Parts: sequence; C-alpha cells; structure tokens
Amino acid sequence: MADKNQMNDANAGKWVLFGLPMAAVLCCGLPLLIAGLGFTAAGTFLVANRLWLFGGMVVLMGIVMFIASRRGRKSGEDGCCIVPTNSDTSPKKAD
Repeated sequence: MADKNQMNDANAGKWVLFGLPMAAVLCCGLPLLIAGLGFTAAGTFLVANRLWLFGGMVVLMGIVMFIASRRGRKSGEDGCCIVPTNSDTSPKKAD
C-alpha cells in the first residue's frame, strides 16, 4: 500500500513540474498570442480596404470640420458683435 502512495506522489510531482510552466505560458503567452493574431487580422483588413478607409476618413474629417465651423457662428441677438449703448462710447457732438 505504501508503494502505491509513493507511486501516486511521484506521478503527481511530474504533473506539477509540467503544469506550473504550462500555467505560466497560458497565463502570459496566450494573451500575447491572441493579441498578435488580432493585430494580424486588423492589418489584413486595413490593407485590403485601404482606399475605402481613406475615402471614409476624408468624408468623416469633412463632417467634423463642417460641424466645428457651424458651432462657432452665432446669429440674432446673442451674436458676438453687440454694440454698447452707454454714453462713454457714443459719438460726441461737435459744437
């Protein structure tokens, strides 16, 4: 019976020695591998559709510039060029 327990302990020790490095590889290496595959897939997509993406970026920049130019304009009574009405700035009459 004692020999059987020693054999199980020896097998468990081999699995632990094999399992600890594998856990480190899966913990640290697997996310790096997944990220590498993701970047490769994204790069392939970008190269295959570069003209469409360039055109889309130009259109998007145009829309953003249009919105930014419209946001700066004011009209009506809230405009930026309000004429003050106090007496210090009114023209003086020559006598």
